[in-house]
Amino acid sequence: MKRSSIELLMAYLIAMLFLTVGLSKYFGLARFQDTLSKSPLVKDYSLILSFLLPTTEIVLACYY
Repeated sequence: MKRSSIELLMAYLIAMLFLTVGLSKYFGLARFQDTLSKSPLVKDYSLILSFLLPTTEIVLACYY
């Protein structure tokens, strides 16, 4: 099925959002990891999540 131009625009805007957020998490990695370590639900996994979440966001952004 062919996508309309509005659907395509929205997909690209969401991809840019994911890319921007993922890169900002990488640039502020220490602050992001510190924020995750203060969360009671994910504090045990904060180190792995601080690398996995931005990587996933960037991969999803590049998938489009």
